[in-house]
Amino acid sequence: MKCRFKLNDVVTRMGDDEQVVIGVGDLGDMIEVRCTKPDHMGVFQIGYTECNLERRYELVKEEAT
Repeated sequence: MKCRFKLNDVVTRMGDDEQVVIGVGDLGDMIEVRCTKPDHMGVFQIGYTECNLERRYELVKEEAT
């Protein structure tokens, strides 16, 4: 299985948080992320890291400049 994300991609899990991909599992189903922008509910704080299923995340779309 190929992972949808690559290292340094910015992803979101809650919709208003931002996390950078810092690792991709060998099978492509798990990613490790570090929070760079906390969510409004306080679940994720800056610097928080976790490993989780890649399907729980969406790529953050960059705003056009």
